[in-house]
Amino acid sequence: MIKDYYTMIPNNLVWALEEGEVALIKDYDKLLVTMVYLDTHVNNIGQCCFTLEDLIIKSGFLARTGKNNSIEQFKSTLLYLQTLGWLDSTLDIADLKPKQFVSCKYEVQFQKEDLTGNSIYYFKLYYDKFKKIMDSDTKLEKLITLKIYCYILARMKRNSSDQKESRDTQYWNDTVIECFYDSYKVICKDLDITDTTFNAHLQLLKELELTFYDNIGLVKDDFGSHIANNVYAETEDWLSQGLKASREYYIGEGYTLVGKKCSKQTTVKKGLKGQITKQTNEGKDTKELESKLEELEEVIDNVKIVKVKRKGIGKQLEYRNSISCQEDNYNDICHQIENGQGYWGEANSFNNPFEIDTYKSSEFDKGVNPVTGSENEWEKYRDKEYEDFIDSLL
Repeated sequence: MIKDYYTMIPNNLVWALEEGEVALIKDYDKLLVTMVYLDTHVNNIGQCCFTLEDLIIKSGFLARTGKNNSIEQFKSTLLYLQTLGWLDSTLDIADLKPKQFVSCKYEVQFQKEDLTGNSIYYFKLYYDKFKKIMDSDTKLEKLITLKIYCYILARMKRNSSDQKESRDTQYWNDTVIECFYDSYKVICKDLDITDTTFNAHLQLLKELELTFYDNIGLVKDDFGSHIANNVYAETEDWLSQGLKASREYYIGEGYTLVGKKCSKQTTVKKGLKGQITKQTNEGKDTKELESKLEELEEVIDNVKIVKVKRKGIGKQLEYRNSISCQEDNYNDICHQIENGQGYWGEANSFNNPFEIDTYKSSEFDKGVNPVTGSENEWEKYRDKEYEDFIDSLL
């Protein structure tokens, strides 16, 4: 069935894995659609059969000639695939005619795991979801939407088939929350787009029910406050679990969770400033608006800080993984982790931070992910008096 068909794509096509590298798609915006097309045109004997004209039309463009035309752009993309070693090098692309039938080898090379030889660092782009983007009724540039969607897929941590099986049988739960988070600054830099462009396409992906995202609102510590990073997921269920893990992370880092309601004050603050500027330009009295703005800013600056003792689970996990299971204190460390003294794993740019190590058998907790057991934990750290005040301003 079409919904089960997918194209395997290397992560580094849309996301540079190493510092100093660039994503393969950077100078070839039609690379993704070309790869999906070629992958869907490989027959049962491994031959990729197509015409340049059909490739262009099926990718949503007109086969045009002239300076910097679509024909030359797609030829350039095919040449790039040859330099990568994925497309048959004997194919004469320079002299390829739009209606000329082609039958050649096309095979994407993936990095292999040393022990198993399995492909790694890739994501699956399902064809029905690809079509959902390309057939969407939007004025946005669909190639950018597709690029953002694939970037999100590439950044997500995934459960292996063994992890899923262990979770489903409830004998062992060593799964991860399938989502990712990062700052707007990093994401937009990776994608080489503005945050305005990113938000517009992200909203479209949400409307298409391809990507779900949210954040836990404003967080604050001794050094200031900011909106927590968004959590991005493919399903609402994974998003819900990711948000719970996000709360645990910020609590563990010593932040106060001011909450979503307070996030609205940012919009109110911007609106007040805009109205003040507008009315000043019109020669109107702005004293009342300025008074409201000062009152709002004063409250924000004086949010009560709730000290939260960091549980340091990241350090415990690092220490546990660095010692032999024969060490005298190994079982003690595992026992501390198992009994809720913390379960947050430290994040780096290649591992999803929402990783849970439970080490509990079904006879104790039926393999339940511990995040779901702390759904209301963050309520203890809310500043209700502050939120009520914000509500009165809103």
